[in-house]
Amino acid sequence: MAKAAKRVFNKMPERDFVSWNTMEMAYVQSGWFDKAVRCYMELKRSDVGYSEYSFARV
Repeated sequence: MAKAAKRVFNKMPERDFVSWNTMEMAYVQSGWFDKAVRCYMELKRSDVGYSEYSFARV
């Protein structure tokens, strides 16, 4: 599931809060917790912004 989600995510011309959080959740549900944390860190560096709800799932 996370691999397919990542392919879609990579093709997105713009990523918003929902797309970032969906990607994080796909990693968590696949058991790839290290990738979920890395995705969260990328979100923090992006211009999208984040909230405490983002990290709560990771």
